[in-house]
Amino acid sequence: MDEESTRLLFAALERAGWKWESGSIMSPHGGIWFDWEGGFPSWCTSLAELRDWVSWRLRRIRTFVAGSEPGEDVSASERSISDTEEIWRAITSLLSPEISQSASSVDMLGISWESGNKIGLADVRRAEATLGITLPADFVAFALNNDGAVPLQSYFTCAQPRTGDREIQLGKLLSLDRSKSDGLLSVVGNSRGEPPAGLIPFGGQGAGDMICFDYRDESASPSVVYWLHDLSPDEAIVKLADSFTDFIALLHPHFPRASK
Repeated sequence: MDEESTRLLFAALERAGWKWESGSIMSPHGGIWFDWEGGFPSWCTSLAELRDWVSWRLRRIRTFVAGSEPGEDVSASERSISDTEEIWRAITSLLSPEISQSASSVDMLGISWESGNKIGLADVRRAEATLGITLPADFVAFALNNDGAVPLQSYFTCAQPRTGDREIQLGKLLSLDRSKSDGLLSVVGNSRGEPPAGLIPFGGQGAGDMICFDYRDESASPSVVYWLHDLSPDEAIVKLADSFTDFIALLHPHFPRASK
C-alpha cells in the first residue's frame, strides 16, 4: 500500500485510540499492530483491498466465537473483534468520499451490496404463496430493502464432492419481484434449470448452479445449500450454512492464491 494511504490510516487509528510503541502502532487491546514497513497482506495495494481483508478477518473471528463451546474462554477473540472493528471503521471513514452509501448500497456483517431495490411485504407474501413456503425472517428483512442485490465481497468456499474445496462466486440474490424475468419465481418455473423439490433458490453464480434454502424436511428455519445442476442427485446438494445470516458471514473477497 502506498505511503500516503498508510499515513492516513495510521492517523485515523491514532484518533481511534491506537498508540505508538517501539515503532509500531498498537491496537487498544495490544493484539494487532502495524508499522511503516507494512504488516498488511502483500496483495493489499489500496485501502479498499485492505478493507475487504479486514471484513473477512472480522467475519472469521465472529464465526469462531459463535461456534465456541459453552464455558470456553473467548475473551481474547472478543478483544480481537473490538480491535478489528476499529480498523474497519477507520478505513471506511477514509473511503467514505469514494463509496456510495445510498439506499442502493448497504452493509450486512461487513459485506457491501449494490444494485438492490425496495419491495413491499406484499411482494414477499405473493412469492411465498406461489412457492408454498415461508421465507426465513432474516432473508425477508434484508430483501425488503435490497431485493436482487449484488455483493461486493462475493466469494464463498464450497466442499464439492468431486473436486474438493472450491471458491464459488455469488452473482446476486434472486429478486422476489414477479415482473423480473430472471427472478426467483422465473427460475422455479423453469423446468430445465429448476432445483429438486424442497430446494428454493435465492442466489445464482451464473453457470446453472444455485444457492438454495433447503425445505426438504419442511423446517420453518431452512438451512442453506449449494445445488450443482450437473451432478447426480446423491452428489448434487452440499450444505453451506444453518441460516441466511450464517451464509452471508461466509462471503469474502477473492484472495489470490499467491497470498497464501
